[in-house]
Amino acid sequence: MKKVTLLLLIALLTSNHTKAACTVDTIHTYAFAPNSTVKILTARTIYKFDANNNTTEDLRQSWDATNAVWTNTVFYVYTFNAASLQTSYLFQNWVSGVWQGYLRGTNTYDVNNNLIKKIQEERNATTGLWLNQSIDEYSYNSSGQEVESVFGIWNTATSSWDYTDNKITSYTATNQPLEITNLYINGGGWENGTRSLCTYDANDNLLSLTYQTWNAGTGIWVGVYQFSHSYNASNLRTQTIYKQWDTPSASWVNRNKTDWAYLPSSKLSSETTYLWSTTGSVWVFNGRTLYTYTSTGVKDTETRQAYNSTSLAWVNSTLKDYNYDVNDSVIETLESFWNTTTSAWRFSNRKTYEYVSGTLVAQDQYSSWNEALGYYNDHLRLEYHCRGTNVGINDFLEENKFSLYPNPLSAQNLTINSLDDASFLIADIAGKTLLLGELKSGENNIQLQDLSAGVYFVKVGNSSKRFIKN
Repeated sequence: MKKVTLLLLIALLTSNHTKAACTVDTIHTYAFAPNSTVKILTARTIYKFDANNNTTEDLRQSWDATNAVWTNTVFYVYTFNAASLQTSYLFQNWVSGVWQGYLRGTNTYDVNNNLIKKIQEERNATTGLWLNQSIDEYSYNSSGQEVESVFGIWNTATSSWDYTDNKITSYTATNQPLEITNLYINGGGWENGTRSLCTYDANDNLLSLTYQTWNAGTGIWVGVYQFSHSYNASNLRTQTIYKQWDTPSASWVNRNKTDWAYLPSSKLSSETTYLWSTTGSVWVFNGRTLYTYTSTGVKDTETRQAYNSTSLAWVNSTLKDYNYDVNDSVIETLESFWNTTTSAWRFSNRKTYEYVSGTLVAQDQYSSWNEALGYYNDHLRLEYHCRGTNVGINDFLEENKFSLYPNPLSAQNLTINSLDDASFLIADIAGKTLLLGELKSGENNIQLQDLSAGVYFVKVGNSSKRFIKN
């Protein structure tokens, strides 16, 4: 794709290019009737911040077009200490003209700013009283690394905490996780549950991760699955093999693998997945993603293909095109899927982005392409505004480079849709990092079966989004 410049972007720049950058604190949401350019105001989000740029309030409202007034929906309130660590949160719904809290929590830190305790409470809708729900307690080694975390739930009969889960972590000399053991309460005492064993190369690249479960009957650890990784001289991962433990043969058995190839610039050129054929004892193609880049090195296209084992050929699946302005800021992404009947690409989703002086001011999201009529049935627009404040949500371009769903999360997998390849982390409400990983452009399924119910954050680049796990 060639770089393109939107006329709207030019108009915005000519009218605002001399204005000092202003940080966004209000987002307006609009909807459109099919094939219409008339904006219909539907909702807004208003943020407030403290002197350290921490979000202290997050107010969501819907627009009542009939009465021409804003209607409150949800309200999030946060407090922070001098180190900008979150000390409390309160989630509220607007009910019968008043705010009613439904979830709140407090976090406690030691003198080194390590989180040592977090307590979450729920409000009883009948009595209006706040009731303890869960507790997490943490301890650390001299390097400030978490070595133990204990989780408990409130016992209303005894008015005390019942501790149910315990996680113990040991580290290498270079502070990499070496062994993570999860214990569970059984008959009043702790019993082994699961553990992960990690190995690393001389550059601290993860070479293997072995997941095991404890067999209480035999008193031994039993293998479940294993990942092994390979890297090139630039420490870029080139291969991952996934194996499962086969009890009858008492050995690890191949299941699937992924190979990554790179350009001389170290940019990813392809990602190929394979399945293990037990009949032929060989790897067989499964799928692949091909990447191309513009002359300035930003991603141009991303093509996903599936392997047809009958015709022994790669078959197109989905395509994502990127368009940029002269500053290499994304102004449009186009997603298409391959129509096997017509052997042509068919539109599925489209997003456009508008900037002023490098700051994102609007985003349009299109979906449900109507092939017969030649337009998208669904169109949503977000507009970002500031009120002249000097603090706010930083870098809204980054903020909208990824999305996540479902939210709230009731299943075990969280889907993160990322605009680019990027690293991510998942943290709890107090900012404690729980999971690190890598995202590929497009949809990524993240397994979160080990997370207890509560509020968490996903951070990608300089932005983060909140989700709730039920």
